[in-house]
Amino acid sequence: MLAELPTTLILTATFIGCPYSRIRAFEYNSNDPEMIAIAVIYLVAITMELLSPTPGGIGTAEAAFLLTLIEAVLSQTTAAAIGPYRLLTF
Repeated sequence: MLAELPTTLILTATFIGCPYSRIRAFEYNSNDPEMIAIAVIYLVAITMELLSPTPGGIGTAEAAFLLTLIEAVLSQTTAAAIGPYRLLTF
């Protein structure tokens, strides 16, 4: 179990880093969100996915991730660019 921990941490960091870099690319004129904000939003969305009664939590994590990002740091146009990321990583 401890042997899998580094792999899990790298995978989680990658799943947080991808949307963060996309957000930085699309939101270049506004104030840049902090990495910790994106990490907290991502981890909350994944927690919602785990608690969801749907198979694999499909739809729940995506909705929580995008709606929270729109509320916290994004314009709707940028959120539309981030949406396919979650569909590709499911």
